[in-house]
Amino acid sequence: MMNRWGALAIVFVTRTSMGFQFQSIASVGPLLMADLALSWAQIGTLIGLYMLPGAFLALPGGVLGQRLGERRTVVGSLALMVVGGVITAVAHGYAAALAGRVLAGVGAVLMNVLLAKIVADWFTSGGMSTAMAVMLTSWPVGLGLAAATLGGLATRTSWADRLRLSRSTTPAGGTYHTGRRAGAPLGMGDRARHERRLRVGLLQREPRGRHRVRPRPADGPRRLPR
Repeated sequence: MMNRWGALAIVFVTRTSMGFQFQSIASVGPLLMADLALSWAQIGTLIGLYMLPGAFLALPGGVLGQRLGERRTVVGSLALMVVGGVITAVAHGYAAALAGRVLAGVGAVLMNVLLAKIVADWFTSGGMSTAMAVMLTSWPVGLGLAAATLGGLATRTSWADRLRLSRSTTPAGGTYHTGRRAGAPLGMGDRARHERRLRVGLLQREPRGRHRVRPRPADGPRRLPR
């Protein structure tokens, strides 16, 4: 059974991959400029587009997680990050790279909103400040790892291989969300659905034919036995 601190460690890895993917374009920017004939302004646009969906999807992302379930939405957002990373890595032009960055950014924004809520749900009984500090630290850790490693590695191989590396780190966090055991923490949305299923199951197992007391009429004379 996975406790909440073990689950928090996997959330840390998941958000680290988001920071790593965000920083990947800046780390291999000069190589992208040479291969795709991009300008510095276009490199800056590719970097900024990753976070642009947050201006439009932060509020709808919370509603979507409540409707579809937090676990499903997080897994779907991880899939969007992977697909967006692949599109960017195989892009042969500026337009394809833009599409890949926007798609990956949509997944990152949805994941970021829901993971913050899930962690808050897990630690309502205590340790909230420590858990939030651990979760928020993961973003700069991902930035630092990408800045320190991707540039040097890209000069030895290629920028596309390094972008694929940033994509390959993303599914690591999905192992918890897709293979969660029964005793792992539940978010509030998943917990409500779980309790609803339990109530339905109990009602279905209730024995039939149980004697029910009929309510007495509110008014009218009461008949006495003869």
